[in-house]
Amino acid sequence: MPAKLCAKCDKEFQPGESLLNALSKTWHTHCFVCGKCQKPFNTSGSFVMDGRGNPVHEECSTVAGQDDNGDLGDCPLCHKPLSGTEPIVSLGAGGQEKYHQRCFLCHKCHNPFQGTAFFMENGKPCHAECVGNETNMAKSAVQSLSSDKFCNGCGKEFEAYGSRRYVEDMGHFHPQCFVCNSCRTSLEGQFYVHPTTNEPTCQKCAIFF
Repeated sequence: MPAKLCAKCDKEFQPGESLLNALSKTWHTHCFVCGKCQKPFNTSGSFVMDGRGNPVHEECSTVAGQDDNGDLGDCPLCHKPLSGTEPIVSLGAGGQEKYHQRCFLCHKCHNPFQGTAFFMENGKPCHAECVGNETNMAKSAVQSLSSDKFCNGCGKEFEAYGSRRYVEDMGHFHPQCFVCNSCRTSLEGQFYVHPTTNEPTCQKCAIFF
């Protein structure tokens, strides 16, 4: 079996080293730091992703998903450059999938999505009612433009200006709802991701998986 390497430094893990799991990868604890200021995420544990896919503190990133050169990449639908001067639709974990708003239309009826559920059919968005045979598509493919309105912990809707935190690959949480799935203690600070359930776990409980 190939040796497991750190997602940051690409070095092999050694016995006794402190490790953590995040973003579906394994890191040396000292390697999981902000991609801009190089400081650890030990205040709140929350972060956003920059244009290169690196975790950064929210305060270190002026625009989440935009790199130091202001490059947002190309729209997957028209294949033309994205610009911060025009409306953009952001999807996926951390908003890494970005489209021109003018391009993000149902590819069957060519009408926009008004916060309703949609399917991705062959890489193109489509209204659920426009899909000929919905049963042939995995239910997990259904997405919602308003999915960030609800806490992934308690399931309740966020207040308009209420406090929340975003965790990559896990969604949005009320601060009081971001707790260890095993012992229910607060995860303010360093946390791990359970390799099987992909649920947040505290450092103490992480030794059991």
